[in-house]
Amino acid sequence: MTGCTVGGSEIGLLVTGESILAGNTLSGNSYGLVLYDMNNSFIYDNTMVENSLAGMAIDLDQNEIWTRLGLVGSMEYPESGNNTIYNNHFKNINNTLINSEANNTWNISKTSGESIVGGPYLGGNYWANPNGTGFSETCTDADKDGIADSSYEIVNGTFDYLPLKIIPTPHKSSANYIPSSGNSGVTGVDSAQKRVAAGTPTSFNFNNPVSGILGLSFTSQQYSGNVIVRIEVLGEGASGEAPEGEVYRLMNILVGNERFESGNNVNGASINFRVSKSWIEENNIDVSTIAMNRFHNDEWNALPTEMTGEDEEYYYFTAETPGFSRYAITGDKLGTQTITPAEEEETGTITGDKQTNEDKSTPGFESAFAVLGILASVFFAKKRIIK
Repeated sequence: MTGCTVGGSEIGLLVTGESILAGNTLSGNSYGLVLYDMNNSFIYDNTMVENSLAGMAIDLDQNEIWTRLGLVGSMEYPESGNNTIYNNHFKNINNTLINSEANNTWNISKTSGESIVGGPYLGGNYWANPNGTGFSETCTDADKDGIADSSYEIVNGTFDYLPLKIIPTPHKSSANYIPSSGNSGVTGVDSAQKRVAAGTPTSFNFNNPVSGILGLSFTSQQYSGNVIVRIEVLGEGASGEAPEGEVYRLMNILVGNERFESGNNVNGASINFRVSKSWIEENNIDVSTIAMNRFHNDEWNALPTEMTGEDEEYYYFTAETPGFSRYAITGDKLGTQTITPAEEEETGTITGDKQTNEDKSTPGFESAFAVLGILASVFFAKKRIIK
């Protein structure tokens, strides 16, 4: 469930089963978000503020749920576990109410990407309260990376190990991620999670992606663990130079953390993507020039890209990449040709009133010089004889 805004209710959202909850705003309710028998799910990018009883309740007493919903009945009392809860903004008198001992994770590895409070890294959650004395509001962040210097104990034995902190201004988090000024420029997100085993090829797939990325595949050479892939589609608000050509999509591809996604760890990586035929037609694009470009070491590099098929709506491509960072899908307009200096020299094109190489090689031009040379030789020979 994504993009919901709920306020003034007894329960903002009550969720169960397996799901992804992202980008929801739950404000002014009794309970913002209630998890009931919810497992193996991802909860991120949500704002839960000014809810009177709790921002998030996990395994709320069943009678309490029925009462809040105005229903009568009895429910079983299962637990919600193995959920990953990160990059959420909490600001309530009670941010959480946890009634079970099920294991949930309250942060991911420190990962390049703009946090929900504008920092340059993703990690845990932002913990505030209405009187301004929440953990994230009072903790220290000596290196100004937007991650607190200490962990936050949510309840006995349950920790957010990378709680978020607001910093005055964003800063460059890595050589491959270019944060924007004032506006993240992120217009859409695709995400997926999977356990990755070192030495084993792994693939991530995305259904109906906003980024155009259909899948990633790679082998982690050194590291294993649960890995979150997050693809951020960037709009006009994103900073940094764009590559040459017409840009179809500009995006950050974040795989695990910086150590994980580097070229030293990733091997045999490829990206499967699609490009809309309508965009190609509207922009008069030469399909043969479609390419995936990667920003690395402060410059854009075109990656080896191959078209793999097409249907009525899209062309499909695959590209090889040595690591993960910022990318752009580009194409050149039909009839566009870049002439290199070497090609200019060969064609002999010179602007202004200078003569071209073609003119200099006009038939008869060189032979005229040869005749003049012979006459000059005869003249000087006769002159020597007269003397």
